[in-house]
Amino acid sequence: MFTRWRSIAINGGVDVRALSFKPAIQKTYLNHYDAIVRQSDYRTSQSSLFTEAEYQDNRYKLKGGLRYTFYKDAAKHPSHHLDVRLQGSTFLTHNAGVEVTFDRLSQFQHSLEGLPVGWALDLMVPASQQLPTELSHQYYVGGFWGNDTFYATLGGYYRHLSHIATYKSLLNLFAVHNVSWEEDVAAGKGASYGLELWLEKRKGRWTGSMAYTLSRTTRQFAEINRGLRFPFKFDRTHNLNVQSQYLLQASERREQRFHTGLYFSSGHNMTIPVTTYSAENLPFWETTGTSSNYNHLYSFHANYRTQMSKVNEYRVANYLRLDVGYSVLWKRRTWQHELTFSLYNVLNRKNPYLVFHEEDRWKQLSLLSIIPSIRWELRF
Repeated sequence: MFTRWRSIAINGGVDVRALSFKPAIQKTYLNHYDAIVRQSDYRTSQSSLFTEAEYQDNRYKLKGGLRYTFYKDAAKHPSHHLDVRLQGSTFLTHNAGVEVTFDRLSQFQHSLEGLPVGWALDLMVPASQQLPTELSHQYYVGGFWGNDTFYATLGGYYRHLSHIATYKSLLNLFAVHNVSWEEDVAAGKGASYGLELWLEKRKGRWTGSMAYTLSRTTRQFAEINRGLRFPFKFDRTHNLNVQSQYLLQASERREQRFHTGLYFSSGHNMTIPVTTYSAENLPFWETTGTSSNYNHLYSFHANYRTQMSKVNEYRVANYLRLDVGYSVLWKRRTWQHELTFSLYNVLNRKNPYLVFHEEDRWKQLSLLSIIPSIRWELRF
């Protein structure tokens, strides 16, 4: 639905969804027979009414939206939710102005992340009375400036998250005694805040953009890290993306361009082992010769314990990648085609994806080195 009244544009609609979740399937082997335990399906429904209005003139722009949602969880418990989105901007001079936004958003599914090594263990689970609907409140204040060639924005934001969910311990993912995933999930809160800078050059032989974020993201759960706040796994203090292209040749029938992309960010956070200590001796382990029946690794774990760092206390090395490319665009009257040669990670930098301790030393896992590629694109 869309309508306009004077300088105000109004639209709205209805959204109805029915979802079915199958969060967990467990398979074990008992006496050479397969034993499969599948949890019941979780069926939820949500019905939403939403509307949005926008007012704009030569100096002011105001935009607001409301979304009401009636939600029923898998146990048919009803709940009511109201999302709000507000945005306002005004020009202070001919080229510069300020912008303020506020967003209140509800999310009716929780994403439980698995191990950070490519395991397909992420779960999407529905909101319930045990795990209430996730809520996000975000505030942003910033300024903008621009002309025909350049454009820039600078602003700060703060986001508060409530009712977010996570695994209490990733070790339980492989345990066979916990049949229900609900026993392994904790609910808590989080926060994220920072500064964002955007620069863009839109005209000329050289064009490009730069985006930089200085930020901090934390999580807090009563049952994790003794209830103390800790850095989020993907908390990155610095995040810089620079993209540019240079027009080498331009004619009515053909264009040649050189592309570059530079990506830098602080490393992600990990919980790592920091020390080992002697455990209490197992009864009769040495006296009966039991230890001789196992290799050194089994004996080590029987006699020693590993102490882990605080949650996400260790930050891996920074991420840095440089991509380059060259493209040729041929223009025809009714169609175009473009040929692009590119090099991914031209510095061949071994960016850390995972750091782990094995065979009495630290090791690093890196995924992708330098990768050349060729792409041909046809446009009608």
